[in-house]
Amino acid sequence: MDLALQHTGDVLNAFDIAAANNMAVSDTPVSGTVITIPETIAMNDDVLNYYAANGIRPATGVQDETVFAEHKGIGTMRIGGTLKID
Repeated sequence: MDLALQHTGDVLNAFDIAAANNMAVSDTPVSGTVITIPETIAMNDDVLNYYAANGIRPATGVQDETVFAEHKGIGTMRIGGTLKID
């Protein structure tokens, strides 16, 4: 799904990309695997431009938690500054 977002701007394209590469959406490609993105897939330029301008690279499959080590605890979990936990 990350690959679909990064390269097409639409998570729903993950299904077409997976099918074109004889994979399941839930498969994790091995490093070095070549993934083909079909030319028929529609691109969401608004999302792609936003990601590029803001340096966003979705990474839902990150397993190395040290990437997030600096942001721990409830003090950093704020949604619009009004998060309330009961």
